[in-house]
Amino acid sequence: VGLIPLSVAHLFRKNTSGLVRRIFSREMALLFLPFLAVALLFVGLYPYGLTRAEGASGASADVAGRFSALAGKNIAEWFRFLAAYVKALWNFETPLFLTALLGLIMSYWERKRLWVLTAVFFAVAFFSLLYFFDDFTSRGVIFVLPVFAVFSGYAADQLFSWVKARPKLSGEASFLLLASCFLLLFGWQAVIAVRYDWLLSQKDTRLVARDWVFETIPAGSRIIMDAQYFRLPNTQEGVRKIQEIDSSALRAADLALLKLPLDRYPKPVYEVLNLNFISSKIRASIASESGLIKKNEFSYLVVEYANQDGIKEDVKRLLAGATLIKRFSPWNKPHSTAWAGSGKISGVSVAELLALERFGLFVDIYKL
Repeated sequence: VGLIPLSVAHLFRKNTSGLVRRIFSREMALLFLPFLAVALLFVGLYPYGLTRAEGASGASADVAGRFSALAGKNIAEWFRFLAAYVKALWNFETPLFLTALLGLIMSYWERKRLWVLTAVFFAVAFFSLLYFFDDFTSRGVIFVLPVFAVFSGYAADQLFSWVKARPKLSGEASFLLLASCFLLLFGWQAVIAVRYDWLLSQKDTRLVARDWVFETIPAGSRIIMDAQYFRLPNTQEGVRKIQEIDSSALRAADLALLKLPLDRYPKPVYEVLNLNFISSKIRASIASESGLIKKNEFSYLVVEYANQDGIKEDVKRLLAGATLIKRFSPWNKPHSTAWAGSGKISGVSVAELLALERFGLFVDIYKL
């Protein structure tokens, strides 16, 4: 994506040489080879990113599936996709977005149009790549922010130069005006950044809940869970029971526990059955009145959820005869919804952001 606008800027700049000569020029090679080297370096450092297949049978099937999905793309959806990113820029980086637009307009007006078109083409090319081969993610704006920051800085520099050139403004007035502009550009981002850093420094709800379990629930207790992120170390017996129930539910960490010597085993440890990883058909039989839950006499139930609607029906049946002993919430006040991570809170208002105590979903612990 970065190579495309740079190539366009090179090919269409004012030059006496022909277009074909510019395509096969040394400058084009110097543009292409570093990008190729960096791409190969990152593939070598993180091959899983290229081979994880995103649910497909293999990496090649994943690539083929993404190209086949192009048949379902259309211009109207593409415009809506681009508009969603414009909205994300407005929501997350309002001052930067506005001053960058001002800088783009000023640059275009001053006939620096090649720079303007290159920047716009880069942003459109990157967002289009996400539309054609991936999905919308608010984090996508991060990769175009440096481009916007350049034009925002240009607009700020022009504004500061204009203020300094005003002979009628006193030194104090010029300082106050420039300070106000500085706060407008960076003050809000600074406040949000400090708040985010503070939230990231706090343990999320699953870690706080895990520490509470370690301190409160006796080691070796039988615990049934429905949790996507919450984890507890399982006994070897518990891992073998999961293997008997549904071998596909085992994770690499579970299999590693079976090979771990007892003297190196994590402590405390519990006999855990996490319904989240078990197939839906097997879950139905486990949670039935005569299922394995009754036979194994689990003592505790742990439920992790974003809102009440996210709790599955089989778990709700278990909750009917259970007693809530502890609830872990990311909020410092009653709230109905939680988010799994910082990337999920794009719709959070300022008041809600200040009300967050930590990241994470709700975690409820029940006595059965």
